[in-house]
Amino acid sequence: MLRREEDPLKWDEAAEALKGSHFEEVKRMVEDYRKEVVWVGGEKLRVGEVAAVAGRMAAVELNEEARVRVKESSEWVMESVHKGTDCYGVTTGFGSTSHRRTTQ
Repeated sequence: MLRREEDPLKWDEAAEALKGSHFEEVKRMVEDYRKEVVWVGGEKLRVGEVAAVAGRMAAVELNEEARVRVKESSEWVMESVHKGTDCYGVTTGFGSTSHRRTTQ
């Protein structure tokens, strides 16, 4: 049986060599990628979280504040459409087709 002070795989040496590297950042990305749920609410998303969602490895949940903002935005879009107001990308094209209008 190995004694605690023995380190046949030289983990301490490897950890020392990685100081100042991006090791901690990569560990965080892996942790984020392994999340089952990514919460969205206005704060920044990290690379691992985006990769997990894009790869369909994690579900996305909106926090309550984000739900309220999404609902308000949706209501604004519907109200604008009913009024006949041009809404970029909704009742118009976007980019080079933004001059086109749609009623659908």
